[in-house]
Amino acid sequence: MQTVTIYATGECNLRCTHCSVGQDQYEPRKALTTDEFKETLTSLATSGTKLVTLLGGEVTIYRDDLPELLDHADACGIGVSINTNGIALSRLLTLAEHSALESVVISLDGSTPALHNEIRGRGSFERATRAISALASAPRSREGAMRVEIAHVISGVNAIHSAEMVSLASSLGAHRLSVKHVRIIGRAQDHVTSLGLAGESLISAYSTVLLAWMLTQKVELSLQLPSAFAYYLERRFGIDADSVKAVACAGTDHYGYVDLLGNHLPCPAMSFEEDPVNGLGEKLDELNLVRNTASDVRRSPIFLDFEKRRRSFAAHEKMHPCKYCRFSDESSPCVASIIQGEASGEVDLCAAVFDYGDEHVSGFRADVFPLYPGERTSTMT
Repeated sequence: MQTVTIYATGECNLRCTHCSVGQDQYEPRKALTTDEFKETLTSLATSGTKLVTLLGGEVTIYRDDLPELLDHADACGIGVSINTNGIALSRLLTLAEHSALESVVISLDGSTPALHNEIRGRGSFERATRAISALASAPRSREGAMRVEIAHVISGVNAIHSAEMVSLASSLGAHRLSVKHVRIIGRAQDHVTSLGLAGESLISAYSTVLLAWMLTQKVELSLQLPSAFAYYLERRFGIDADSVKAVACAGTDHYGYVDLLGNHLPCPAMSFEEDPVNGLGEKLDELNLVRNTASDVRRSPIFLDFEKRRRSFAAHEKMHPCKYCRFSDESSPCVASIIQGEASGEVDLCAAVFDYGDEHVSGFRADVFPLYPGERTSTMT
């Protein structure tokens, strides 16, 4: 397993409207101790993991032991990426001196103060952009030893302005702009009217970001689009589809997750953090990296069953519009909704071009979804 994401704290200084783990901020649970965290890193290292990403909450504020953990990761041969809101700049600049820190990913959800602050709170835009610029100018960043990335979440609040993020990312000195769209889970469920994005609006948001980037290409762009949507962009705009497409789930050979309690899981959708109702909310001996090696955990039934189902493509039959798609044999869609107990799910980007692709590319649905039997009967949106 090459990369592992660790949910390091549920505590956060912001109350972002689209936060997927906002439940933890109201009554934060106890996280791993410093020693337990070190044991977790050691276990991951011995199993071959090369990079861990630390998530929260806000790890730069609520994990005082980060310098010690970075030193331990360095000793284990593991690189570290930190996801942050950028508020604690002085702390970030100190952490940036540690050789284990390979990247800092700062969330920026609008190209203007008004857009970003509507989602993350007053004053957060100014502090986030200041952190991006400062870290991009830090010695290890200038030497190429550390990367500064911007994570941008497209939503109903900022979609029509998302293309402007390309020039902003470049002007701030960021190495990469990573763009995803909002998932209506966690606190986002309370703000679905303003945040929700689907159909033609979703198509337009991604299209304009990509086209804006193509004009300058001064910053790396990460989109990771499913094959059907990437092919739509190729047909409509002549864009090389291979440059933007990526499978949603690369499987347990490439990616894993560690929850707040130290449980090692094949998918974050199984965790309490992303599913407080059905997710794992207790420490299980057989999955815990404080008690087991990562290699042993990955031989447990939960991992073996997850990978068996992923490789079988059986989930395609429960996903719209995967079961009709000519790219289904090369795709591995995210089936988080099914993992969390839903009877069926939807790949919303593919559903958008299923519904509206013909309006811009003649015969697109028949070309890409040849197995579709007739008029759509799904009630999903």
